[in-house]
Amino acid sequence: NSIYVMTDLLLGNTAYDETDRVLILSADSVDLIEAVAEVAADVHVYDGSYWALERLRNYMRADNVHFFDDVYPTEHDYYDTALILVPKGRDLGRAQLWSAMQALKVGGELYIVGPNKSGAKPLIKDADALFGNSNVLDYKRRHRLAVSLKQHDAQLPNDWDYDPTQTQTIRVNTAL
Repeated sequence: NSIYVMTDLLLGNTAYDETDRVLILSADSVDLIEAVAEVAADVHVYDGSYWALERLRNYMRADNVHFFDDVYPTEHDYYDTALILVPKGRDLGRAQLWSAMQALKVGGELYIVGPNKSGAKPLIKDADALFGNSNVLDYKRRHRLAVSLKQHDAQLPNDWDYDPTQTQTIRVNTAL
């Protein structure tokens, strides 16, 4: 199962301090959330699925884990570490990258993990464009884990035409 592989990659290659604030942009891995919560001061979980968040609210008992109904975090320069499990779709992936970039403190680390066939390579390339750096740390069963370090304030890359966290309206004129 892909979730288990991603969780193993993250837990095997990351370390957290007892004062760390960690942002997780997926409610898919209960094991990951629980393991991070055992060490970190605060764990904030965001996900596009209200059902997934509600399920975890009823399951998790750790006082330092908080679930948010917003799709993206509203805090800026707040988190020490952010974790992204590669979502379906490059637009959503870019939106998560952008929101993580804004939410991380300068010096904070972003970890991206996912299957190669589900868009890990393009998302890591996007992280490199956004953060100015991205290094693949590990591979396992056709999955990869990469890390990017926030070295500067959030700034959209020139080839990104719009803020990916904002809804875009497309008007199509068709002849009837």
